[in-house]
Amino acid sequence: DCLLSRGLGDVYKRQVLNEMLQNCFDHAFTGRTQGAISVELKKTESGCRLTVCDDGNGLPPGFNGIPQSSLGLRIIKTMAEADLHGTFKIENRPQGGTCAEVAIPLGG
Repeated sequence: DCLLSRGLGDVYKRQVLNEMLQNCFDHAFTGRTQGAISVELKKTESGCRLTVCDDGNGLPPGFNGIPQSSLGLRIIKTMAEADLHGTFKIENRPQGGTCAEVAIPLGG
């Protein structure tokens, strides 16, 4: 299920959440003194979805995929796909800022 307990899969879920939040703190609000972050962990028909959004600066122009220089995003992607057998996506929000989403199948 989507609850974070003490199993190995839950360690990965907590680490992914930590990396997603750290990415917001490190990049979203550069040059700003305040901003908002939302976190949602939602059960879906096929598993659960963890979404972290911010109202920050957004992804840089031309952002396509995950650059080698982005250690945090590579960690999130690797853990989401290899360890949790899920998917990871990150995109700009139409109203500004960024949303990152990890979809985790049942048993992930």
